[in-house]
Amino acid sequence: MSSPFNIPLEGQVDLPWDYFVLQAARGGIRVPEWVGLAITRSVGDHLGKSADQVTGQDVDAALEGLPGDPAPRLSWLFRRFEQPIPSPTAGLRLSEKSVRGSFRPVVAQLDLVHDAAVLLQQHYSAEHFFECTEGLEDPDTWDARAAVIAMLYVCLIRDSAAEYAVEP
Repeated sequence: MSSPFNIPLEGQVDLPWDYFVLQAARGGIRVPEWVGLAITRSVGDHLGKSADQVTGQDVDAALEGLPGDPAPRLSWLFRRFEQPIPSPTAGLRLSEKSVRGSFRPVVAQLDLVHDAAVLLQQHYSAEHFFECTEGLEDPDTWDARAAVIAMLYVCLIRDSAAEYAVEP
């Protein structure tokens, strides 16, 4: 089983969460690919299928099993940053321009994760998941916040997501 701070990728070694966020903050060109690999692997694991057999219907089925509220599951991430989970009404820290594409200035990792958590809580739904993955399709304009949000959905889909919840 993966560490709670590692993301299982299909056909590759697990990706450390910190490295994923670092690369997303830097505009790493492999970030969108990693999200796709993590989706197929996590949905496959969730449904007991191999990743190469995962269909769009399987992703839909996995998303139906999302917890009703993502906030308790986000606690593992913000504990890592020694920060409280931001309120869904908190303002965004990064501009739209600062998170688009691979060839842009580096943004602060904590600001990126903060914005992703705010947006996830505001728009939490299967439709939002698909909007985020669509935001990763163009290598020149992919959205770093969408990548982190999509990866948060992946973590929520994983069977072992319950291990990330922090006891009150």
